[in-house]
Amino acid sequence: MNVSGLGVSYKGHSSPVIEKILKKSGISNSNISQVGKKNSSPLSEEVVNKIKTLAKEGAEKGIYMGERYHNFYRQCVETANLRPDFSHLKANISSLLNRTPYSQNNLFGQIFGYSVEMGVGLTNDFARVCDQNGNDILWYDSRRGWVQFPTKEEEEFERATTAIYAEAYSLARSEMREKGLLEDKATSFRNRRLDIST
Repeated sequence: MNVSGLGVSYKGHSSPVIEKILKKSGISNSNISQVGKKNSSPLSEEVVNKIKTLAKEGAEKGIYMGERYHNFYRQCVETANLRPDFSHLKANISSLLNRTPYSQNNLFGQIFGYSVEMGVGLTNDFARVCDQNGNDILWYDSRRGWVQFPTKEEEEFERATTAIYAEAYSLARSEMREKGLLEDKATSFRNRRLDIST
């Protein structure tokens, strides 16, 4: 794998400094689960049916993508392994930054299956973590802290689940309107009169 940043390329293996720090700290490169090693398809028929059920329940309550849906979404993302274990990744990279001596050069390497560029300066430390495709998934800057980015797999999953939910919600609301359980917007607006006679 080719890791590049700031015009410098570094191929495949970690720098000697990173390897030395990993060995001293006892951090194993296999501690972090890799994105893409999925347990099963995240959009199974069971998941799609659950999303449609949650959309129908939300439509009945008048709540779009409520708390139950968000909890279910998070659970699906975790079980499908669509994002890395950010807390574990942050802890280990913080440990590496704390053990890395000051250097004017950036360090590049392959840590935990991810491409990492990091540097320790006099006034600022930074780390940039990329997935197997070279997309940023995590940044660290000692002045601003950590910034997480969704993986491509997670973005695709979110688009698909949002589309399923929106379609099911809209269908449930239109069925409720047809049954007379829900007023359409025009009737609702006409029935709300504003009394300004006082």
